Amino acid sequence: MNLRIFIYSLICLLGFSLISRGQDIKLNDVTRIEFSTRGSFTGPFLRITEIIPEGGGWKCYQLAHYENLPKPVRDSIRHFVKTVSVNDLAQLVKYINSPDTVLNLKRFHISKKELNQAIDSLQASGRRGLALEMKYHYSAFHKDDSITANLTAQQKILFKKAINSKQILKNASLKMLNPLALDDRYYYAIIFTYNNNHKDTIFSYENPSNIYHLPWRIKGKNSYDPRLTDLFELMNNNEKAIKEHKDVLNYMIDREIFDRTIAPQAYWEYYIRHSPLNYASLSKTLVPADIYANGKSGHVKSSLLPANVLISFGFADDTLATFYLNKEEKSLAGVYEKGNFLFEYFKEHPDDAVFASISISKAKVVDQIKAIYPDIIKYDPLQIQALNVLGDYHRNGDLRNVKSSFWLSLPDGKVILLRFNDKLITRKDKIFANFKPNAKGHNTCIVFDKDGKRIAGDESDVIIKTH
Repeated sequence: MNLRIFIYSLICLLGFSLISRGQDIKLNDVTRIEFSTRGSFTGPFLRITEIIPEGGGWKCYQLAHYENLPKPVRDSIRHFVKTVSVNDLAQLVKYINSPDTVLNLKRFHISKKELNQAIDSLQASGRRGLALEMKYHYSAFHKDDSITANLTAQQKILFKKAINSKQILKNASLKMLNPLALDDRYYYAIIFTYNNNHKDTIFSYENPSNIYHLPWRIKGKNSYDPRLTDLFELMNNNEKAIKEHKDVLNYMIDREIFDRTIAPQAYWEYYIRHSPLNYASLSKTLVPADIYANGKSGHVKSSLLPANVLISFGFADDTLATFYLNKEEKSLAGVYEKGNFLFEYFKEHPDDAVFASISISKAKVVDQIKAIYPDIIKYDPLQIQALNVLGDYHRNGDLRNVKSSFWLSLPDGKVILLRFNDKLITRKDKIFANFKPNAKGHNTCIVFDKDGKRIAGDESDVIIKTH
């Protein structure tokens, strides 16, 4: 049987058979514990082990192991792995019976001392750091080592100062433990079988960018306890992974702090040195905000706008791009100066990220909107700004639970709401207070004047295609 089909069938079968009594697990009632790890289609992997009471103790046996990378493995012979401590099993049951439903950073024992020491590994990204990134699929974080591998003495001082900032460290840690969700993922399960043949299952799905494959799903609740993951690895004789989880977390927190605090200014200085003429033509009210992984593009912010409004920018010698950037800043600042309820909303929510310069087909958008708001054709499409708003992005970076909305800003202060989700209603934002919840999300075309009064459109499900 094709391995991918085999894995998919097993996942489906297991998914349909998940049973939970909603009661505490009692180790004395357990006759068997199965540990299962199943890979995705892009990284086929399967490992199944069982722990059973035997000879007055608990023994772990491997039942199956299939792996294509880095070398083919086909092992379906049952064999002994290790003797498992009763104390470890008792701890496992304890963490399952009392799940951590809130992510508690103290559980991860993040050390400022180790983070400071890990700066050197960040600089050696061509060696240890890059190896960790490749092992844990962090390719999106790769950068030009001309900056990361050659920090100046002053940049190191600023780096360590940022690490020792309680808020900066908290923000970076939460973002690394709540990473961007990806389609590619692994499936983990722990299945308890009792003396009456009843089964209880806890499980999790690990995205490649998730270090501890959290959260675990227990009795209808999410558990964010890394001790569960460490015990999962320990039971399967994979102690090396426990240390790697901690090392990778430290490394990625350092990388995130670098990206947020050091990289923007470092690349800005690089841009000034290497593109002096282009920099001279750039508005001096623009400063760097963040940098993308390639170090060649990112966002700038303007002193003329709320600090969380970010405008796309390419760190290249492109005078035409600079011209449009200056024009875009002027257009947004003009709306802000006249007074606009949406920009005041942005000021009231400084942890939201407002991404301007979103690439959309403005002519196509205008053609769709004119049936609802005919006056849209009076505006120069180049002066219509698209604003993609991600709620609480700067505070926790949790893109799996993002509060999002998508707007068009018109040059006279009017705005058009095209999309938003229910998380903004539950956040009790005043703009969305009168909307009825819709778990599938809201596609609208509602026009507001600069004071926030609706002047066209309603809550009808209208999908405006932007590309």
